[in-house]
Amino acid sequence: MLEHIFKFMASLDAALGNEMLVAQRERKCFPAEVDVKILTPPAFAQNLPDSFKALLRRHKNLEFLGTLPVEISNNIVFSRFIGWSRLVDEMESSYDKVLAADLDIVFQRNPFLMPMDANVELLVFAEWRGFKIGQCSFHQRWFDGCMKTSQGPYITEAQYTSYTALDRICAGSTYGTAHAMAVYLDLMAAELGRSNYECNDQALHIHLFYSGKMQEALTARSAGKVKLVPNEEALLGTVGTTPFVRYNEWGEMINDLGQVQVAVHQFKHHRRLEDLAQRKYGWQSELASTFPPTPVLALDKTFTEMEPSAQARFLMVGVDNETCRSDNSLCSCRWDDCQFQLY
Repeated sequence: MLEHIFKFMASLDAALGNEMLVAQRERKCFPAEVDVKILTPPAFAQNLPDSFKALLRRHKNLEFLGTLPVEISNNIVFSRFIGWSRLVDEMESSYDKVLAADLDIVFQRNPFLMPMDANVELLVFAEWRGFKIGQCSFHQRWFDGCMKTSQGPYITEAQYTSYTALDRICAGSTYGTAHAMAVYLDLMAAELGRSNYECNDQALHIHLFYSGKMQEALTARSAGKVKLVPNEEALLGTVGTTPFVRYNEWGEMINDLGQVQVAVHQFKHHRRLEDLAQRKYGWQSELASTFPPTPVLALDKTFTEMEPSAQARFLMVGVDNETCRSDNSLCSCRWDDCQFQLY
């Protein structure tokens, strides 16, 4: 998780920084602030490891909230929706838009610049269109669980059959106005509870959209429409099962229309994309590691005795050819033995 958070925050910083530079050059208003709130179990937030504290020192817009509900804390996939629901309900009036997302995401632009049609307040994102619900063994198993809950079928076999030829919809990235997101997350939390936490979150997410229940909930609470964004034109791309992903000469992932995506979800499943993300945003050493001290300089008396007329030469005390050899040593030697060389 830590490595994903590192790339998540480093890429977001780069995207927001670029947006601010563009605004400055074009003499436009600076963009609105973006806050990141990561939900954790209460005990974890109360006793953060040093590496997570290092992230907080670097990213002032990051917060770890110990608000994952303990009653279902053994299943973070379900408990995150309960926690998100409670959080967004509390802060709905403080924010304009909300993105609820997994952590295996890298950002290429400010995600809150994704456009929405005038009457749309919620965006859900389809996965690769060449692989439908009924063709995916994972989705078959997830829906099967929803049809066989201990309290009876939450999703009927007829409903599942009607979905099999349709696009899969990712439950790990949903975006919209704060109000619409509050409605959606409240609905997800309530329906997970109704299924006795036995219906998989993505199967439930898909069911709520295709059955119309998601739109019904939005309408009932005076929110706008929900829109399913096709994967080929999505600015937030989920690429876990996409067999062919393109990027431009700057190493930025693009959709099928040639547009740079604001964010790429599940990049870790593509070796080339993982390599690009690591090179751009990956860490060089473990966070909160011990940094090597600056070496002490001492007069090289041997050299002075050999060359009395020469200028004094100094050596670094306690530095040898092993000091900077490993990649995570956080230092660099110009020469093999790290000492000054005369030519």
